[in-house]
Amino acid sequence: MSAAGQQLIRCSRLAAVAAVAAACLMFSGAAQASPPDPNTVGATTLSHIELNGELGTERIVGPGQDVKITANWADNNSGCPECVDFVGTAFAGNPVAGCIEFHGFFGESGSGEVDLGPAPKAPGTYNVVAQFEEQFECGATWNASESTGYQVIARVTVALPVPTNKHQCKKGGWRELTDSTGTPFKNQGQCVSFVEAEKLAARFRRHHH
Repeated sequence: MSAAGQQLIRCSRLAAVAAVAAACLMFSGAAQASPPDPNTVGATTLSHIELNGELGTERIVGPGQDVKITANWADNNSGCPECVDFVGTAFAGNPVAGCIEFHGFFGESGSGEVDLGPAPKAPGTYNVVAQFEEQFECGATWNASESTGYQVIARVTVALPVPTNKHQCKKGGWRELTDSTGTPFKNQGQCVSFVEAEKLAARFRRHHH
């Protein structure tokens, strides 16, 4: 093979490795900065943000696992001190799930919790978004189709479980599992091989410790 051909193959391999690395970063959320805490949404500042009772704006959950977000809020709407303010929230692309700030006037503060409902079942990273509203009803101006452009206040990554025995791989179970890097299996045999390799690695670690 010519030198030019060999160089092309090397470049192609490097491009493939780079693509896989980029995909892994995007899945893990590492390619994006974590949403801040505190986070100002319109005229309201959200702070001490928790997902499922744990402080932080990033959380890994299982497919379909229920997700709740809680936060302290402080209303800073000095331009309209008599307005009734809300901060609606939901998974991006969904109808409003509820409001963290509920009936807030200028200078008021409090805390709120919203049950976002079940996380998506497909593995990936999903944004939790919020919108500030000067209305008399929670979610009155929320638009599900436009909510993907709303402000991101938290992020949830759905990860499929890792198999611990080969029986989990059978009868199509491999389709709902991933290896330890979050990569889905291509077939049952690959899933079984992963489990056997993990067991061998565990025995090796025990033997050398």
